[in-house]
Amino acid sequence: LLPEVKALGDYQQSMKSWIVQINTLDGEITSVMSGTNHGDLFSQSHQTQEMLQHAVDLVKEIDQVKVPAAATGLHEQLYSTAIGYLETARLVMRWVGAPEAATKDQISQKLQQVRSMKSTLEKSQWISQP
Repeated sequence: LLPEVKALGDYQQSMKSWIVQINTLDGEITSVMSGTNHGDLFSQSHQTQEMLQHAVDLVKEIDQVKVPAAATGLHEQLYSTAIGYLETARLVMRWVGAPEAATKDQISQKLQQVRSMKSTLEKSQWISQP
């Protein structure tokens, strides 16, 4: 294979992995917001800190990868989606410490927005094709 073709294939595999990680992060956010893992404030805070760290790690990984020129546009969409989930995770962290209705509404709006972005990515030929 040409180096460019291999780089694109490697990047495509990374993108698939990042989508899986984004879906996992979405599940963590949903779990915290639904209160499925109710516990004391310390337990909730710990779970939320782990979720936030996953979001930070994901954004760093996406930001630091070498992007093939052909995938630049899709990479920007992916990065924006990951940043959106990071912002949502930060709001969730704030909400756990001070559960206010206004913050919960912000989280719901942001989650709807980033899920739409994620859906667009998942439908991309770059990600859906082997």
